[in-house]
Amino acid sequence: ERLGGEYERILTAAQKSASNFWRREENPDYQMVDSYPKFFYVPSKVKAADLNSVAEFRTKRRLPVLSWCHPTKGSVIARSSQPRTGVGHWNSSTADQNYIEALRDSSLAEQLTIADARPKKNAIANMARGGGTEAGMIGKTPTMYTAEGRYTNVKFFEIDNIHVVRGSYEKLKNLLSSPPATEFHEKLEKTGWLSYIQRILFAGASVAEKIEAESQSVVVHCSDGWDRTAQVVSLAMLMLDPYYRTMQGFATLIEKEWTAFGHKFSERNGTGRQSSEKEESPIFLQFVECVWQMLRQFSNAFEFSELFLIRLLDGFYSNQYGTFLFSSDKERVDMHKVPERTKSIWTDLVFLAGDERKALMNPFFNRNFNKSKGALLPSVATRAMKLWRSYYFRHHPMLAPRHDLKAKNIELLNLLDNLRVTEISLKQNMLLAQPQKSSESAKRLTGVPHSVVVTSAPSSTEVPTPEDNDSVAQPQRTNAATVPESVSARTGGGSSLPLSLSVAVNKNSLNDLI
Repeated sequence: ERLGGEYERILTAAQKSASNFWRREENPDYQMVDSYPKFFYVPSKVKAADLNSVAEFRTKRRLPVLSWCHPTKGSVIARSSQPRTGVGHWNSSTADQNYIEALRDSSLAEQLTIADARPKKNAIANMARGGGTEAGMIGKTPTMYTAEGRYTNVKFFEIDNIHVVRGSYEKLKNLLSSPPATEFHEKLEKTGWLSYIQRILFAGASVAEKIEAESQSVVVHCSDGWDRTAQVVSLAMLMLDPYYRTMQGFATLIEKEWTAFGHKFSERNGTGRQSSEKEESPIFLQFVECVWQMLRQFSNAFEFSELFLIRLLDGFYSNQYGTFLFSSDKERVDMHKVPERTKSIWTDLVFLAGDERKALMNPFFNRNFNKSKGALLPSVATRAMKLWRSYYFRHHPMLAPRHDLKAKNIELLNLLDNLRVTEISLKQNMLLAQPQKSSESAKRLTGVPHSVVVTSAPSSTEVPTPEDNDSVAQPQRTNAATVPESVSARTGGGSSLPLSLSVAVNKNSLNDLI
């Protein structure tokens, strides 16, 4: 239900021509693609008979499908697995070429970009195993791929596979288990961990920029399309769509791009290993850490806090929720009935109330910030990459954060609530003073003695009352002249809010509340 509602939201927001470009394709009993959900969206012009040929040409039958559509430009993000071109591109598929051409037609741009998340050398090596790449001549871009001869830009993002990432994570854990007193940053750099975070963020930002700045559609894939593809696609969507930066929107993003489209949760976190080959790798941890890097750079753009992300990772590794069990909807929903037998992690992260919800919210979130921005492109410079100390050092006796994240969030949000009440009261006071000013002006103009002027009470349509908003206290009648132009809002305890926080709320919150 959530997946269908999200596709409806994406296509409803798009222009009519763009929404009509796509059709819903059923995947009954997961027969077409066993690692995809029960339905997905494909270009309307592609015949149903050709979809099977496209799936046959893609590894694990994971054909390109719609992930996100720009509401005004019509350009899209699609995801898939690698093509099975083989060595020397001896294998080709007209159906696949026509399909890529149909994806290009979703936007007004002449060029389409294929974002291959792998290192170029890995793409070449995969040819020997029946995989490959759309690049007709390795090392030269743009390259001709589609049937009509228009150019397709194939870009490699050099993100290493799960085995290399696992090795880097082992080095990181060894370093953090006993942090050295000296040369810590040099040894951190040698682990390569932040370098991989940087590459993933760069890939996501590049895809988002192609969509936003150049109006190009982008097809993202790696080898099988369920690890690096999920990372890059999810980050690009997070940068492009403010909805995914809310608590509920972020949950929808993970449910759609990670669980529904077959990220191998069981194998990656080591709880359901189904083969002799070691497949554990912190792929999901990398994605969440990339989100934290963005949250740190754009503190006003996210509704959730870093404590929300920490709780998410704790739930992921604890296996106490059914959300991250197994590796596809086929296994999770049809074979093991997980939604009926387990609890969803979003019950304890998104659908909360009171202080429990406030603890996971970002006190600096500003909805108007998202309304005035385009794509949210983070800095991917080396100096911008930081170690997530609040996560990795939270149990360290000496290096753990000195402040309680939960208590800090609750305190700041309570201060904001008090400030909002103060703002509303001040505006009520100014509205109450307006009739008296008008009467004095009329007396001066007409010469009527002041004692004759009768000032009536303001009507209920002019001034909000406590009955209209239970959270607003009954204001006192205060002349507007006694209210200073710059008010320092104070809480019940008497301490004033930080200036930056006060200014942010003064600019944006009042119009949203009254």
